[in-house]
Amino acid sequence: MRITSLRTYNWRNLSNGTVDFDSANVVLYGENAQGKTNLLEALYTACYGTSFRSKQIQHSVSHGEQQMALELWYKEGNRTHHCFFQVINGKKRMYKDGNVVKRTSDLFKEHTCVVFVPEDIALVQGSPQTRRDFLNQWLCQYFIGGVKPYAQVLQHYQKTLVQRNALLKQGDISLLDLYDKELAKAGITLMELRREGIMALNEVFSPLYSEIAGVDSRVYLSYKTSWQAETLAKIEEHLKATRDKDLALKTTSSGPHRDGIFYLSDLSSEEQKQNFNQNRDMFELWASMGQQRLIVLILKLSTAILAPKEPLLFFDDILLELDVSKRKKFVEKLPRYGQCFYTFLPNEYYFYEDSFSAMMYQIQGGRIHDRTQ
Repeated sequence: MRITSLRTYNWRNLSNGTVDFDSANVVLYGENAQGKTNLLEALYTACYGTSFRSKQIQHSVSHGEQQMALELWYKEGNRTHHCFFQVINGKKRMYKDGNVVKRTSDLFKEHTCVVFVPEDIALVQGSPQTRRDFLNQWLCQYFIGGVKPYAQVLQHYQKTLVQRNALLKQGDISLLDLYDKELAKAGITLMELRREGIMALNEVFSPLYSEIAGVDSRVYLSYKTSWQAETLAKIEEHLKATRDKDLALKTTSSGPHRDGIFYLSDLSSEEQKQNFNQNRDMFELWASMGQQRLIVLILKLSTAILAPKEPLLFFDDILLELDVSKRKKFVEKLPRYGQCFYTFLPNEYYFYEDSFSAMMYQIQGGRIHDRTQ
């Protein structure tokens, strides 16, 4: 996938107009708060109908305006595709090749974008929900199609969870047995797919961390399930046993929506297979800030390597956080990609090789100036 052009209308501070991007590499440079990240966000939102910065998409509409639009053209193989996204009075609409996109989550199966931003540190320092959201989004792309597509199972689980919680808030137990069974069935599948996905991710992430960090020890992702039971009957028993608690809380207190993802160190592959639910050496609790940032970068890099198709990569003022040695190793490990966008401050480009070719744009006060030579 390669983006060829983007049209913006009332998007944050960016000036209205169309910008061409038909190059494997695109460099955006400028001082802080000029619009570099806003442009990356516009590209991402035009692909997915959602932002990587805010769930409140209406905040992206230019100040004082009631509507905005993004229009994107991209090539994939021999075909050119068109995406159109708009917000009018707080309501959003998404179109792909002229057809209405009813569920923007479906676009995660069609477009593979990996974003590297400073805020990704939340994948170490942030809430368990932040990690679950990251895992869910990646697994929706990793398990495309197949007998058990992750996105479909996740949507069914979430829908059942909402319905069960509604009954709990009403104090209505008449249908809870039915929803317990549905929740358990979808939940078991989610846990199976999460285990499988994390195992695949660790096969890339762990040795990659050791190599780029230059250490012998390894860091792994560990998945701790909220449900300790492994069979449908046992999970239904657990849900029934905790029903009074759930009724008192008016919400479902256990399940995959409460699962944890942790960073452990020196956990062998065989141990990992046998001990998914054991807390071992919690690397995230004692890792330095530099180690935490490296973990996040390599975690995102691992998802790019495992992408089902050549991904779009977005690097937002992030590469220069690494020292020269680690940065060189990191860049060497980038997978083959469809297109890569980089943002830098003026005079801070990392790529000095004569072989590096890119379109160059300077961002000043929301205006985008072509500086390609």
